[in-house]
Amino acid sequence: MAHEPLLDKFREIKAHLKKYKRLVNRNESDLAKRHLERAPKYSLQHVIKERYPSFPDAVRDLDDALCLISLYANFPQHQSLDIKNSDIVLCQRLQKEFLTYCALTQCFRKVFFSIKGIYLQAEILGQTVTWVQPYQFSQKLPFDVDYRVMSTFLEFYLSLLKFVNFKLFSDLKEAYPVRASLYDVNGNIDIASFKPLQTKIVKAFLKEERDQDFQISEEYKQTPEMREIAKKQELASKQRDLFKSFHFFFNREVPLYVLQYLVLSFGATYSYGEDSNKISHHVLDRPLTAEQKKDLKSKNRELIQPQWIADSINAVHNLPVQEYFPGVPPPAHLSPFVDNQREGYMPERQKQINRIKGEEMDEDEEEEEVVEKIPEKKKKKEESEEDEVSDSEESDEEEEKEIPAEKYVSSSDEEPV
Repeated sequence: MAHEPLLDKFREIKAHLKKYKRLVNRNESDLAKRHLERAPKYSLQHVIKERYPSFPDAVRDLDDALCLISLYANFPQHQSLDIKNSDIVLCQRLQKEFLTYCALTQCFRKVFFSIKGIYLQAEILGQTVTWVQPYQFSQKLPFDVDYRVMSTFLEFYLSLLKFVNFKLFSDLKEAYPVRASLYDVNGNIDIASFKPLQTKIVKAFLKEERDQDFQISEEYKQTPEMREIAKKQELASKQRDLFKSFHFFFNREVPLYVLQYLVLSFGATYSYGEDSNKISHHVLDRPLTAEQKKDLKSKNRELIQPQWIADSINAVHNLPVQEYFPGVPPPAHLSPFVDNQREGYMPERQKQINRIKGEEMDEDEEEEEVVEKIPEKKKKKEESEEDEVSDSEESDEEEEKEIPAEKYVSSSDEEPV
């Protein structure tokens, strides 16, 4: 710690502030102003490099960083709590860049709408990253929270996310900061410039994946590890094209700031504000009048609630839309982060989704195999019982034979058997 560069910088800052106060007390305002502009600044770059020796280590530790940065991005500016507008703007920019990367590389995996916010999960470089995206409501800041401690963590997390975003976009051979042409005037994704770039990145990724294919022996292909890898690749391919032929239209009440990245990550396109004939799914979150229902149904499009998008993503299957009609209570929204097998309980809604996906057939086949095995077990049990009966009869016959009495006499001189 004695050789930590930050300590020397802190001493320089302390001496600089001491000199600044001296100039202010002398009423030398011009000198004080110029002196303050030359204030020494410190960097956390060496701390990031020391703490994360490899890039996957940094990606693995992004959970807390994204949660805090997403929270600060929705904070209002507050002078007494030391919440600066510059920090809020930086949090919003870094968060948008990270979501853009996830949509470009199609690495979103799970989503869950909860009271606290929207839980998102992405898989980057083989590392699973899970964080909470707060709803964009007006925030009421509580005064019983120590915001100075939060700002200390925020300073480190901002440096970490800057490094991660730069490295991620550099690996895609894209300029950083992200080019402004990817966004429209309102800060949302511009489909015309986004889709060609996404197609280019995905093609390059698939080509690199094909080039890295190794010759694997037939014996090793049948191992559980290779089966798991093949299953994972098949699932990723299915997720990329989940909404491929869909065009979503978002009403103004739905959380566009998250849904736009999700639908783009799973192969769809979207629009908002302007109606179009391309629309296949209209996303609303409010009850409709009879006239609105009649008008929208005549346009030959599916009317759904935002929950349908999340449930379809988690199930990796396009679920029926009838249960998600606007104004109707939707089905139970199951958390994708719960392992039903480990918990020992399968919710009824999950059973319905399995039947829709056709997975119920596998369970029936397993039950039939169990039923077929039962008669075999019964036969083996009967045969073993018959063997035991025959053995007991033979032992009884042997006992009936005369046994010398001396065999029952115990002797202390006898050695233990």
